Amino acid sequence: MSKNLLFYIFLLASVAANAQQYPLFSNYITNNFGFNPATTGYLEGSEVRMMYRNQWSGVKLNPETAMATINSRFGKSPIGLGVTWFNDGAGRFDRNGGFASLALHQKMGKDATISLGATFGFYQNALQQGYFAEDAADPILAEASQGLWAPDMSVGLMFNYKNFYAGGSAPQFLQKVLDFKNGKDNTKSESILQRHYYFFAGYKLFLGKMYLEPSALVKSTPTAPTQFDANLKFGTGSPLWLGASYRNKAAGAAMAGLDFENGFSFAYAYDLTTSGLAKAAKNSHELTLVYRWGKCKDTDGDGLCDKEDKCPDEPGLKEKDGCPEKKEDKEKCKDSDKDDVCDAEDECPNLPGPKENKGCPTNDRDRDGVPDDKDKCPDVPGFKQFDGCPMNDRDNDGIRDDIDRCPDEPGPVSNLGCPQGKGDADGDGIPDELDQCPNTFGVKEHNGCPKVTNDDRAALNLAIQNLFFDTDKWIIKSQSKQHLDRLAKVMAGNRDWKVRLAGHADARGTSEHNLNLSKSRAEAVMYYLMARGVKREQLVVEYFGENVPIGDNRSPTGLSENRRVEMEFIFN
Repeated sequence: MSKNLLFYIFLLASVAANAQQYPLFSNYITNNFGFNPATTGYLEGSEVRMMYRNQWSGVKLNPETAMATINSRFGKSPIGLGVTWFNDGAGRFDRNGGFASLALHQKMGKDATISLGATFGFYQNALQQGYFAEDAADPILAEASQGLWAPDMSVGLMFNYKNFYAGGSAPQFLQKVLDFKNGKDNTKSESILQRHYYFFAGYKLFLGKMYLEPSALVKSTPTAPTQFDANLKFGTGSPLWLGASYRNKAAGAAMAGLDFENGFSFAYAYDLTTSGLAKAAKNSHELTLVYRWGKCKDTDGDGLCDKEDKCPDEPGLKEKDGCPEKKEDKEKCKDSDKDDVCDAEDECPNLPGPKENKGCPTNDRDRDGVPDDKDKCPDVPGFKQFDGCPMNDRDNDGIRDDIDRCPDEPGPVSNLGCPQGKGDADGDGIPDELDQCPNTFGVKEHNGCPKVTNDDRAALNLAIQNLFFDTDKWIIKSQSKQHLDRLAKVMAGNRDWKVRLAGHADARGTSEHNLNLSKSRAEAVMYYLMARGVKREQLVVEYFGENVPIGDNRSPTGLSENRRVEMEFIFN
C-alpha cells in the first residue's frame, strides 16, 4: 500500500524530473504578475485578478490551477505591493501557496523604466483532502496528509522602453527540499522544488486604433527541457482582442478577451495538445477575470489619459499633448545634442542642457562645456584640455603657458614643456643645468636652492645642541624634545627639504657594539620626527659608531660630546 501511496505523493517529484513544476498560463502576457514579481504595481492604480486553468481535459486527476492576486502602486511612489494565493493540484497531490510581493520601478530618462521585484511566502505540499488509503497509520501517509510547509521566494527584473518590454525571473529561488520520512525504518523520500528561469520580451505596435503585440517566453529548469512560447495578440480597436500561442512540443492555443472601459477584463484560452498526450488529453481551458481601479484610461499607452490626450489612439509626446512628432516638425527642429532644444534656439547646440539654461549645461557660466567647479577660467570660454581656459601658448608646443616650465621654448609634455636636456624638475623657474638643487624648489639668488631663514637654522642648531644621550643608551631625553618639535615643524612645512641624521658613540665598548648604538640613536631621532609629521623620505640616516669623535674620549666631558646625533639640511 505504501508503494502505491508513494506513487501519488511523489507525483510532484516526477514532474520535477521531467517537466515544469511552477504553474504557468498560456495567456502569460495577461498574467505575467504570476511569474515575475517585477511587474507588481507597474501600472498606476490597483487591480484584482483571478485565474483558473484546467489542463488535459479527459485525463483522470488532471492538473488544475487556481490563482488570485491583488497588486497596487503605493501612492505616487515608485513602489508596487502585491499579494498572491494559488492552488495547484496534480494527481492526488495539492500545492497551496501564499506570497507577498514588492517591486521598485525606476525611471531612466523620459521613456525607459527598469523594475526590480521579489516575492516572499510559503508553499504547503500535501495529499488531497478526502483521499482514502487502506493503511491510514502509515507514517509517511500521516505526514503527507498533514502537508509540508516550505518557505520560498522569487526574484524578477523588467525593462520597458516606449512600447518594448523585456525581463527575466527566477521562481522557487530557494530550491527547498520536500522530505517525507518514515519514523519506523528511517526510510524517506524527497523532492526538490527546482528553481525555474523565465525570460520574456515583446513589442506593442499600434496601427491606428488597432495594435499587434508579438511576444516570446523562454522557460528553463535544470531537470526539464527548455520550453519556448511564441504569442501574438491583436487588438481590434474595440474591447475585443484576439490571440494565438504556440508552445514547442506541447500545445497550440487560441485566445480571446474583452477589455472594458469600466476596468473589467475577461480572457479565455483554449489549448490543443500536440505532445504524446494528445490521444488522451486533447485540450485545456483557461479563464482570467480582472478588475482595475484608480487608473485613467490610456488607449495608446503613451502615459497620457485619454481625456488629456489629443491623439488618444496614437502614442505621442507629452509636450505635443499626446500626439506623435510629425516628420516636418523633426526637419524644422534640428537638435544636434538631443536635449529637446532646437539648434536655432540652443546657445550650446553640441552640448546637452536644459531649456531654462537655453540648451547649455548648468553651472557653466562661460558655456565652454567645462563645469564651473572644474573650470580654471569660469568666465572666459576655453578648452577642456586647458581646464576651461583659452589657449595661451607662446612657444606653440601645445602646453598652456601657465603650466609650461619653459613657456618661450617648445618642448614635449613628458618634459613639462621644456626642450630635452633643459628641464626644470622642481618647477622653480631655474633650468636644471643652472640649478644647484634641481629637485628642490628654490630661488635664483641661491642658485636654485631654497632660502633657509635664520629661524630655520636656529631650529636645526638648537635641536643638535640640546640632544643628549646617557652612556650606552639611545632614549631621547625630555629636555631635547621641544627643540626636535620645532625642527619637525620646519620640515613639515617644506616637504622637498631633507635632513641628514648622523649617529655617533663614545669609545667605550667594542667597535661593533658602538656602531649599532649609533644607528639606534639616529633612528630614535628619525622615528620621533616622523611621529610629528615629517615624511620618511625627508630623513637620511647615517651612523659612524666611535669613528668620528669631536671630544676627548678620556674625559667625562669629551665622552658626553661624542654621544650625539648630528643634523644638517640637504637639498637635491
